[in-house]
Amino acid sequence: MQSDGKRETKTRIQAIVFDMDGLMVDTEKLYFEVESALARKYGKTFTREVMRAMMGTKGVDSFRIFQEQLGIDEDPEVLLEFREEGYNRLLHEKLEPMPGLFLLLELAEQYRYRKAIATSSPVSQMNFIIDQLGVRKFFELLVSGDEVEQGKPHPEIYQKVSGRLGLRSDQCLVLEDTENGVRSAKGAGMYCIAVPNEFTKDHDFALADRVISSLEEVDLGLISSFG
Repeated sequence: MQSDGKRETKTRIQAIVFDMDGLMVDTEKLYFEVESALARKYGKTFTREVMRAMMGTKGVDSFRIFQEQLGIDEDPEVLLEFREEGYNRLLHEKLEPMPGLFLLLELAEQYRYRKAIATSSPVSQMNFIIDQLGVRKFFELLVSGDEVEQGKPHPEIYQKVSGRLGLRSDQCLVLEDTENGVRSAKGAGMYCIAVPNEFTKDHDFALADRVISSLEEVDLGLISSFG
């Protein structure tokens, strides 16, 4: 890898792949707020246990879990539409980046790591969030939940990322905040750092190669330790 005046990294890792919700942006609290209100509409109580089961999965799949665990007699597609309406409103009002995100992106840019996003969210939400954050320029590849048949924890989305980047799976380092996301990344044969948030800190991250508390802990030394 040529440095062109910039320092050169010796690690085999060539790309850093970011999950989005709960990892780049603090969206889990928004999901919890909207899904709690939706459960109350049907006379049910939404819990963190149900949210945990839903996390990292594609939209309709997540609401099949919502429907089954809460015992709601409603089409998951209808539930998803209700959720998206409320969630999109909150995104416009309360979107916040996770601590350390911008510094990490600048670090990855400085050391010439390729960067991608692999999110279970639909492409419309993905585009809105990355444009609100102003970070599109950092990423050469964006893969949304709309582009895969099997959502996380299936490895399809990460297999798609490595294939489109033209890299081996072991040349990719994934940052994930959920158990399902870690399972997806490891199933694709990638290295994975788990970065739990308030809503995922009790997930089982045994499969992760490393667990840290914030994106602020990701530095060159940590990245270089893989491979």
